[in-house]
Amino acid sequence: MSKALRNCAIAVGVLIGALWLVKYFSETEMRRLDKEVDRLCAIDGGMRIFETVTLPAAKFSQSGRPLLPSGQDDAGFGYFVRGEAKTLSGPGQAPGARLIRDMTQVVRSKDDKVIAERVIYVRSGGYWLEGVPGIGQGKNCPDPESLDVRAKVFSKE
Repeated sequence: MSKALRNCAIAVGVLIGALWLVKYFSETEMRRLDKEVDRLCAIDGGMRIFETVTLPAAKFSQSGRPLLPSGQDDAGFGYFVRGEAKTLSGPGQAPGARLIRDMTQVVRSKDDKVIAERVIYVRSGGYWLEGVPGIGQGKNCPDPESLDVRAKVFSKE
């Protein structure tokens, strides 16, 4: 074997080894963050309804969702939604992996009382092939689709 061919084989071997290490540490970091998502979710994840409200039909869209504004300006509705997404863990060994706490609150305007709260924990990123279709789905706890806080708080008269 020529010296150039041997050097090329060594370089390919080193590259494959480096890619394997990146993949291994990325998956380890993702598993760690996924366990943390489950742990935090068990502590305060999910939905808590403190008060339900019956509203006139005019305050609902044609699809049946309450016309609830976001932000402090309730636009005469009497209630508004505020949210906060906080990054708890930034990029570590896994590329772009983040642990996020996403909180949504329904607030009564007149006294700033929180009448409902939804907390979701999310692990996003961390895949060593980030950007490849089908890779990088992340993890949510609980499933955000099952937690429509507005539908649980508001009902039509």
